[in-house]
Amino acid sequence: MYSGFQYSPNGMDLSSQTIRDVIPRTKTPRQGNFIVESTGIIAGTEADKQSRRPNSGRNRPTMPNSSKDHELQRELRRQSQARYRQRQRRGLQALQDDLERLQKEIKAYQQLGLSSVEPNIWFVAQEYFRLFRHGFKEPSLEKNAIALAFLQKSTVPDVSDGYFRGPKSLLRTWELFSLCFDDVYVELESMEKKSEGILFATTTTSVTISRNTLRLVFPRLNSDERGGVDGGRWSSQADRLKGQRLVMTSSTRFDWDAINNRVVRILSSSDMLTAIFRVLGSLEDVSVVFNGALVTPDGRLVVHSGYF
Repeated sequence: MYSGFQYSPNGMDLSSQTIRDVIPRTKTPRQGNFIVESTGIIAGTEADKQSRRPNSGRNRPTMPNSSKDHELQRELRRQSQARYRQRQRRGLQALQDDLERLQKEIKAYQQLGLSSVEPNIWFVAQEYFRLFRHGFKEPSLEKNAIALAFLQKSTVPDVSDGYFRGPKSLLRTWELFSLCFDDVYVELESMEKKSEGILFATTTTSVTISRNTLRLVFPRLNSDERGGVDGGRWSSQADRLKGQRLVMTSSTRFDWDAINNRVVRILSSSDMLTAIFRVLGSLEDVSVVFNGALVTPDGRLVVHSGYF
């Protein structure tokens, strides 16, 4: 289950061809002064030069204004630096907002811990899906502390998910699921109390199959059967699954201990088989995908106990 952060223009150099095209100034007794122009050489006496001077400005190409160029470059740099500082300020403000929000949440949980009103099964289920609606990918220290405090307050010390026990194991399961699948999103659809002490929640769980998913969860779809560690080629099923968004109908059962007012068991399942069938369109292909996969058709990761 899941919880994805300027350049100034280059200066122009004169080419060697440009340098060769410039004709050096020379002076001869008969021809007088030569004026080197960008278009060639204009010969004549001093009087000729005077007569040509009013028209020469109109024919002469306009040279770039280096002062204006420098001003433009300085202005562009100034604007770029201003945008960079603005992005920094926005980022800092976002961090401050997050910190304030986390401080409020921590305070709320502290108050919850001191409150004489014990949580009930409805509250625990709602808060559970609020905390983990985006999975638990790379949580910050604050978020990890909040989630662990909630589980320790609302579950028994040996709370079980059907395989592992303890609040920390629940967090590790969410963290691993969020590592294996991208863009996890869990939407709570409904809750129903089936009997005293048992509540069922229906959710829609959406995940994206990334290259990392194929490597970690479906390693047998590569010809090396190790997720491409030794190279190999990915199967056609892997190519078709990569980048696909799986939308699964999921259910979670909460078992409640009325004596201690705590959850003793949280059992979850997701219909991953149907979601993959929608993508591949063939039961044979679905069978190939789950053969040797590290996830079951009901969406549970196959994890070695040593991981916890």
